[in-house]
Amino acid sequence: MANVSAREYIKYFLFYLDREYEDLWSNFLFYMERHHYQVRLLKKNIWDSSVNIYFDEHITQIQLLYQQIDDTLFKWIQYLLVMTDGGWSRQKAEETMQEFEIIPMLHSTSKQLSILRQNLFHKLSRVNLYDKMNALLD
Repeated sequence: MANVSAREYIKYFLFYLDREYEDLWSNFLFYMERHHYQVRLLKKNIWDSSVNIYFDEHITQIQLLYQQIDDTLFKWIQYLLVMTDGGWSRQKAEETMQEFEIIPMLHSTSKQLSILRQNLFHKLSRVNLYDKMNALLD
């Protein structure tokens, strides 16, 4: 990636970052895709109105985290695209990735999502829905 355009750099970041930060990216994508789907599936199939608030709170919390990620990535990508007008360089792009704290943000968000997931599953197990939850997710 010695001499790349902003478009190529962004494509690299969004689609190939997992090769450099495989665990980080796969953990983050797990929550972005699979876990969000699992929570919606559980909410749809567990007909216990006493736990609906758990699902609603959880979905709201993870959507807030996703929005923070989206906002930061949008600003960073926008910055990279503006940078192309004033002279593009990979070094500047990587410096902006550090300035926007992209990698630490993904680490932090993945950790927060993991904690939120554990908390939700713990709440469901406390109201004796663990077996039903496991049956739905297997």
